Amino acid sequence: GHVELAIKSYKQALILRPDFPEATCNLLHTLQ
Repeated sequence: GHVELAIKSYKQALILRPDFPEATCNLLHTLQ
């Protein structure tokens, strides 16, 4: 579903840019 796709995208973003705090915040928000 959309959640799995979002998590994949955020994880990819974190791999590419681990210094990108927005991605982490969005991922944590999505998982709640």
